[in-house]
Amino acid sequence: MTISPRCLSNASLDCRYCDGYRWGIFFMFTQTHGTWGERLRTFSWDGGIITILFLKAKTRCSWHSHRKIWNRFVCISGEIGIKTDKGYITKLGPKQMFEVEPGVYHEFQVYEDSIVEEIAYAKYDESDIERKELGSTL
Repeated sequence: MTISPRCLSNASLDCRYCDGYRWGIFFMFTQTHGTWGERLRTFSWDGGIITILFLKAKTRCSWHSHRKIWNRFVCISGEIGIKTDKGYITKLGPKQMFEVEPGVYHEFQVYEDSIVEEIAYAKYDESDIERKELGSTL
């Protein structure tokens, strides 16, 4: 397998310049994010990404939403809160999970150093089809 220097220099998970992309083998890279900590990308596919967040106490991420992406947060250790525009904060401890649907503004708030799995994905929708004409016999 060859790995392009472009992959290594860009720390890209979806590099199309090496055999790793062609064979579906992705590399794990840690990325520092502003004030709240680090993100370790562990897996990605066309419909989403899985990351491990290493969060620093007394921080929060940006207040944001996603048009099409669901966010699932699974607390591995520590304690966090997920604040949404629905008017409440859901606190999570170890082995607890919370999911944010597309279009909902949200942020995580970190109450103590925490490790959280974040799964961001586009949900399959069977009704996502527009038929111009129904099938029939010929």
